[in-house]
Amino acid sequence: MTHSPKLSIIIPLYNDKDYIEQCISSVLDNKSNQIELVISDDHSFDGSLDICKRYIDDRVKIVRPKHPLGTVRNWLYGLNHSKGEYIYFLAGDDYLSAGILDDLVDNFDGDSIYTAPMDCFDDKTGRVIEGQMYPEQYISMFGRNNSFVKRYLKYFNHDEMSLSFFPRRKTLYWDSLIEYSVGSVFWFWVAIIFHNASVKNIPKTVLYKRYNHVCERANWKNPGRESTKIESIVIFFLNLHFVQSFCDIYNSIIVGVRTNSINVLLFSNRKISGLSGGMFGLFPDACNMIFFRPNVLIEFILSPLISVYSLLKRNLHR
Repeated sequence: MTHSPKLSIIIPLYNDKDYIEQCISSVLDNKSNQIELVISDDHSFDGSLDICKRYIDDRVKIVRPKHPLGTVRNWLYGLNHSKGEYIYFLAGDDYLSAGILDDLVDNFDGDSIYTAPMDCFDDKTGRVIEGQMYPEQYISMFGRNNSFVKRYLKYFNHDEMSLSFFPRRKTLYWDSLIEYSVGSVFWFWVAIIFHNASVKNIPKTVLYKRYNHVCERANWKNPGRESTKIESIVIFFLNLHFVQSFCDIYNSIIVGVRTNSINVLLFSNRKISGLSGGMFGLFPDACNMIFFRPNVLIEFILSPLISVYSLLKRNLHR
């Protein structure tokens, strides 16, 4: 591809041989020459990369870092090798609605973010579990008068909003954030993306997101090999609630400064729901109730106790 594309679809790939063909085909079945597909392979060892290399299409670019990067840094690696005015991340085990990019790409106005409705489905049954970013959710996020960050904390707080079509310039501060947060750094990415943004909602289903996989996958959290002693020590500390809650404070300050909402991010409670459990994620959530996690400063103060509790709980279940 010699010209700069309007849209970069970025697949941060790691061991998805059973799903990657469907994923790639859902992109390349679109005919537009305003699309590029960047596949950032983080040293897959299951044959995924070989499948990717079978595709002969000028719109495809395959990149591979010198060393494995892990989830977040591989997302950034793919981003840095893309050229599109707009960005969209696509997991290797998910796929797009047929022809959706041809319908959308020429209508992007160059300024707005386009939230992309998705159907989350059970791979074993094909049943749709949940719909996300459909109009009613879009209205709850963007149809109110208070600031986006407040709405994000109070009403929706979903880091999968990062799976939207957004202008490249909205990624400007991503690499200044620490990836090891209590939830994930993607939550903070979203706060930066949507701050002071013009947001539009796509009415059609864009993405089919797969859960409860039929095929066993070695992923970044479960690499499919034994970790070295040094890796095990590093992973142990990074998984401590104390370390992760410190990362939350750091990221809250970075995002708060950029969005003029530092007090909100440091002192407001954050909505959590679903499998995350109750307060601090310690209490079961069998009824799928919604809870509010205390603000990041209180959580940091309590994090040593939470870390000890989590370690004891983990050992009791062995």
